[in-house]
Amino acid sequence: MNDRPSLVKAQAILESLVRTSRVPGIQYLVVSSHHTVFEFSGGWADIVDRRPLTSTTTLMAYSMSKTITAAAVLQLIQAEKLRLDDTIDRYIDWHPYGPGITIRQLLSHTSGIPNPVPLSWVHSPIEHDRFDESAELAAVLKKHSKLDFLPGAKFKYSNIGYWLLGPRRRECEWRIIHGVCPQTHSFEVGYHDSGTGVPDTRSRQPGQGISGEVLPDEHHEAICDCFEMDRPLRR
Repeated sequence: MNDRPSLVKAQAILESLVRTSRVPGIQYLVVSSHHTVFEFSGGWADIVDRRPLTSTTTLMAYSMSKTITAAAVLQLIQAEKLRLDDTIDRYIDWHPYGPGITIRQLLSHTSGIPNPVPLSWVHSPIEHDRFDESAELAAVLKKHSKLDFLPGAKFKYSNIGYWLLGPRRRECEWRIIHGVCPQTHSFEVGYHDSGTGVPDTRSRQPGQGISGEVLPDEHHEAICDCFEMDRPLRR
């Protein structure tokens, strides 16, 4: 559904958020399997200098990358290389959380794996060549080695859960996607430097900026209603 009243209503919701200073700036995109249904950009990329946030402004991807990870997992399931209810022990036997956690539970944030904050592994582009992802993951798993609840009992967001799904970055332990199909799921993203936030004067790497918060559920769900989309997963 993409009739004009729906587009106008969705745009009004987002413009209201910017106008009332609930958020400094927003990029919001609704897509179908074939085309862009709705696109909105508004507010400021730089509040002090009054630089507008546009559709070409680069923002930190952060957890948007979970969408790519989930899509890669589902492609492997479609190709019958994985099953949703496979336990992760079949692919990674070095995690500390015991038997029984499934791929479905990692994808849906129902595994019970904790979500430590702040995220100690977030680092700047100029630090990336020195960043040892495997060592960092091992340290995080050692420090946060106990489940918050029994797998499948409820929903609770977990960055570590998706980290266990994702591909490896070094010659080390293989995580699920890369271990099952190391050559199939490689993603390369092109971008240019029109980022937000305070620039790092030591480097001109593209995409250096900050990301905003995810929209509050009530606003996101209101937009879902505009386009008759499924609401976010809840348990």
